[in-house]
Parts: sequence; structure tokens; C-alpha cells
Amino acid sequence: MVKKELYDEEFWEEKRDDLSALLWMPKIKSLLDTIYIKAGRLRSKDQAKWIKKVYTPKKILEIGFGYGGGIIHWHKKGYDINGIEPDKRSVDNINKKIGKKIVFCTGIENLKTKKKYNLIILSHVFEHLPDLNNFFRTVKKLQKKGDAIFIEVPNCENKEVLGESKSNKAHVHHFTTRSLSKVFQKNGYNKLKIELLTSKIDLITKANTPIYTRFVRVANVILEKNKSVKSTSKKADTIRLIATKK
Repeated sequence: MVKKELYDEEFWEEKRDDLSALLWMPKIKSLLDTIYIKAGRLRSKDQAKWIKKVYTPKKILEIGFGYGGGIIHWHKKGYDINGIEPDKRSVDNINKKIGKKIVFCTGIENLKTKKKYNLIILSHVFEHLPDLNNFFRTVKKLQKKGDAIFIEVPNCENKEVLGESKSNKAHVHHFTTRSLSKVFQKNGYNKLKIELLTSKIDLITKANTPIYTRFVRVANVILEKNKSVKSTSKKADTIRLIATKK
């Protein structure tokens, strides 16, 4: 689903370079990767709280889990979770941390399983998918009526976010709340909840932010209970949606 060349060593090295430069840190791979995993767990904890207000997850599939912070969070909370990811190193790393094979190096179309998932998660992945119609045809086979998909994407009603999204070579789509809702309705899913938010985690990496401000924001994200706050369409950086299969 996601172009393989976006997940080569150069891609991950660029991510480490970006984080090291943002926080003035030495480029120690294990340290930088740990920070990405921790940030992913914080984001997933916030997403999980949001999801559970309107829906009860049981068997979960995360598509495109990246460094795997979300997989670790849901697994440690006792959920039956699997994940798929095109980067083999990420897959091997998470299976090693968990101690058993629960994530797989494959795309959604090639996932061989008889399991049905009542919740499928795509956190900042949906905007990368080149063929949304094919995606929905595939995931419908993994779900029953009433099962849900959770999506978090950049809010392209915000002009600054739209500019960043268009400049990102991996982003195929640039969603607003209206366009995202229409995609799900068209493909056989009823919108259960949609919300515009400002992610405090994403504020840490906001461009042209002084280093002192970054560290203050890191401390706030760690200490504050809510990692995201409701915002207006023109100011929010994130859209969250959960929709159920008709």
C-alpha cells in the first residue's frame, strides 16, 4: 500500500537526523528510536482514550505501525492486537520486544489471516494510500457489520498543515473533515465520530520553534493528562475519525 522505497535505510536515517536536529541531541540510533517508540505510545494512549469513549475494541489490527509505539501500548493493555508494516526492521524489533510474532512484514492486500478485526487503526497512514477503493475492498473482508476503522490524518483545512502535507512526497491525499467523511460514506462505513484536534506531540516538532520551547513542550506532553485538545478547523493540525461498517 505504501511505496517500499519510502521505508529504506535512507528514510529512517532522515527521521533520526530530523529528531536529532530538532532537540539538539547526539545521533545515537538506539536513543532516537526509543524516543520515537515512546512518542508513539503517548499518541496511542491518547487515541485509545478517545476511541473507547464511543467504541469497545476487542481484536485490533494496526496498519502501518512504524516504530510500533501503538502496538506496544495496546498489547500491554491486554488487547488482542496484530500489526502490519512494510519495514522488516520495525517488524523484527517489535516481535522481539513482545516476545512473540504478532506483527508482520506485509501490505494489507497480502495479509493471510482468517481473523476478523472489530477495530482497524491507521494513524497517519491513510493519507499515504494510493488506492483507497482497493483498500476498502480489502479491509471489508477482515470485518463484520458494525466493526470499526479508526483514522488519524493531518487536518488540511489548516493552510499551514496543507502546505506541509503537499510538500511531503509520501502524502497522496490531503483531507478535510468533509472529504474524509465522504470517502468513508462512499465506501460503506457510517461515521460514528469525527473531531478536530491540536496534537501537543506534534507541536514539539513544529517548524521555527526555539529549542527551549521544544523542551518545555516535551515536559508538558509527558506530564499533562490530555495529549491533544479540541480546536477549530483552521487551527487544528489533526483529524480523528471512527466509522463502522454498514
